[in-house]
Amino acid sequence: MHLEEVGDQQLDLQDVGARQLDIQDVGAPQMDLRDVTAPQSDLRDVTTPQHDLRDITASQLDLQDVTARQLDLRDVGASQLDLQDVGASQIDLRDVGASQLVLRDATSSQMNLQDVGASQMDVRDVTSPQTDLQDVTSRQLDLRDVGATQLDLQDVGASQTDLRDVTA
Repeated sequence: MHLEEVGDQQLDLQDVGARQLDIQDVGAPQMDLRDVTAPQSDLRDVTTPQHDLRDITASQLDLQDVTARQLDLRDVGASQLDLQDVGASQIDLRDVGASQLVLRDATSSQMNLQDVGASQMDVRDVTSPQTDLQDVTSRQLDLRDVGATQLDLQDVGASQTDLRDVTA
């Protein structure tokens, strides 16, 4: 499934079982993807004010250049979750069971990661005023160049925790 340059007011994809889901240059004000079971989900250059991805079981979830007002990823079971250049005002990742979680260049005002069971979690260049990580059981937790005003790490059971250049 390939959608390029979508400018609709509401883009709703429910119960998508496509092998490859590719959405590029989406400018819809509301984008809702629920129950997506595609092996590869690629969303690039998304400028929607509300970004809601629930019940995703894709093998690779790639979100690049996301400038949504609210980024909500709940119940994500992807093997690789890659978020690059995220400028959302609120990033909510709850119940993430991905094997690799990568957040790069995140400038959100509030970042919430709860119940993360990823084997590798990499958060680089985070400048959010509030960073909340609760119940993290990842094998490797890497937080580099964190400039958050409030950094909350509760119940961290990672085997390796790396906090470099933390100015919280």
